[in-house]
Amino acid sequence: MTQTESDNKPSKTKRGAVIVLGMHRSGTSLITNLLSKAGFYAGKDDDLMEGNRWNRDGYFERWS
Repeated sequence: MTQTESDNKPSKTKRGAVIVLGMHRSGTSLITNLLSKAGFYAGKDDDLMEGNRWNRDGYFERWS
């Protein structure tokens, strides 16, 4: 297997943003969690909303 010239170039990753909007109890935490597991950056763990009696797993949404 030989390397081509394109194999030696650094890859350029495009950056963008994903905004999840919705009413309460509409699945925004679920979608945000799935996006996070797919590789999107949701934020630092200590900045994410913690779970409570209505959503024990957490909300996966940022306070800031």
